[in-house]
Amino acid sequence: MKTISIFAFCACLGAMASCSNQSKPASEPAPEAKEEVSALGDWVKPIPGIGGEEGISIMADGKAASINRATLVYESWEQSGDTLFVSGKSIGNGSTCEMTDTLLVQGDSLAHTAGGKILFKYNKKK
Repeated sequence: MKTISIFAFCACLGAMASCSNQSKPASEPAPEAKEEVSALGDWVKPIPGIGGEEGISIMADGKAASINRATLVYESWEQSGDTLFVSGKSIGNGSTCEMTDTLLVQGDSLAHTAGGKILFKYNKKK
């Protein structure tokens, strides 16, 4: 009986706490929204051992395109905070597969990540 009374008392306290007004006083400023960094534009990196540049073009209509990458065809993108998801097709040796790259927007660079590690970075073309 004692256990049931203690349980009932705790349940009542929890219900009263959830019904209490938890809004902040008017004098406290609202937290600032984190501004989403624009990923629009061309992002490139040097082609190792060959020269020139390769990369990705991020367009306003949700479309993406590859820059000097014949076997990696970017088609579309979505952004969530500072993370960019770029989807397309990887073409190689007679087979084509769907793929999505995960990139972190870091100011004027896009960090290409896999498994939580940065593999390389693209720089925003000016």
